[in-house]
Amino acid sequence: MMTRPIGVLDVMERASERVRLGRSTAERTAFQSPEYHQEQRLQGVIEAVLDQFRNRDVREARRLAESVEDADLWPLEFPGLGLAKADFLPACRLVEEVDLFLRALPAEAPRGFVVEFYRDIATLGVVADWCEDQGYRHASAEARHLLARLRQLL
Repeated sequence: MMTRPIGVLDVMERASERVRLGRSTAERTAFQSPEYHQEQRLQGVIEAVLDQFRNRDVREARRLAESVEDADLWPLEFPGLGLAKADFLPACRLVEEVDLFLRALPAEAPRGFVVEFYRDIATLGVVADWCEDQGYRHASAEARHLLARLRQLL
């Protein structure tokens, strides 16, 4: 059985889903609470971040994610959201780091690596092999390291 590739958007949607699941149903249905309105604003920003990833604008996605952190929209009263924050914001930063790494590859590197990475994070394994074949051992090790970090987010 063939499995569907896991792309960047899959990684980010899973991280954002942990934000949505960070609160109990009772907490989410307290419509009059300030925390409910805070969560609604947070979810709006998270959707905007995901839209930026869909458009492959990782720099803007990371900037938006950090604006959430700076605006203190993460309710501290709910430990589940704290754990989600520990996943979501670093995931945004990691995807940007991978994007910058791929764009910094030598000119002779296949340009399709960046596009394919968004469809399938396993492309980093192909990048690592290519770098190894070209004698870029440090870049090869970095690609494998980045892939391992992305897989930890799943």
